[in-house]
Amino acid sequence: TLVFSLASCHSTDLTNTPDQQLDQGFEAVKKGDYKTALKLWRPLADQGDARAQYNLGLMYRNENDIQNNVEAAKWFRKAAENGDVKAQHNLGMMYTKGDGVEQDYAEAVKWYRKAADKEYAMAQFNLGLMYRDGEGVKQNRTVAKEWFGKACDNGDKKGCLYYKKLK
Repeated sequence: TLVFSLASCHSTDLTNTPDQQLDQGFEAVKKGDYKTALKLWRPLADQGDARAQYNLGLMYRNENDIQNNVEAAKWFRKAAENGDVKAQHNLGMMYTKGDGVEQDYAEAVKWYRKAADKEYAMAQFNLGLMYRDGEGVKQNRTVAKEWFGKACDNGDKKGCLYYKKLK
């Protein structure tokens, strides 16, 4: 599941503070006004704000009016390189599926691992799948089970299920 990163400021006037610009972008998205959200988030993203970069990635990934997986991957990469754990996970998913980037399981593993090492349960689960299936890494069911266990410990129900099923 892709989730927008929300700042906790509420204002109706256009302002220049990053938190307020992010919040105004969310309000615009709720109304289906993606052009306004882009106008608010793009300057922040260009200045290196990982939250804005991640949210641009989500917009380009999910919104039919502007959907563009190449752009989504570009913004997820910028946010991922700036340490955004959700962007790291989403970029890993894009490499796994070949959406907006050339399919590359080793690159997917790299990004999943960055997020998994920060205790991001969905990335831990996906890293477990990569080890279970031998995609991008040497197949290792023991390591797969460890990652499924970590995902389970961090609240991922599928991680718990796969942990129990893997012998």
